[in-house]
Amino acid sequence: MTQVYVGGTQKKTAAMGVIALLLVILGAVAMTVCLYTVLGLLMDAIETAPEVARTFADYQAWLGASQARLLYVLGYGALAAALFGFVGFILSIVATATKRGRVAGIFGIILGIILPVVSALISILPIFETGILLGS
Repeated sequence: MTQVYVGGTQKKTAAMGVIALLLVILGAVAMTVCLYTVLGLLMDAIETAPEVARTFADYQAWLGASQARLLYVLGYGALAAALFGFVGFILSIVATATKRGRVAGIFGIILGIILPVVSALISILPIFETGILLGS
């Protein structure tokens, strides 16, 4: 069913671009927090585990059941956050193409490319904080 507007066509709002931008930012922040926490827990386990622990199953036993469950939950949280960011990135492209929040859509596209890289770099900080790679 087609609606007829007296003044011509319906005005397009910028809501899609703003929502897309917020999804990209929310996804990147949530993914950073989840991955940073997961790697922090794993690095703590590696530092405190006995020398005989060499496989993930050994570290999982050393961590305990509650922390192992937390690792799984945070891992799925990181996947969900990445999905939010990806959906926001696609919506940013659609918003830019359909002129529904073009400025916010462009920022969403740019941040959708930059923020996952920044998130990955921030997430690996626990590896360098422990000094395991440096041999200390």
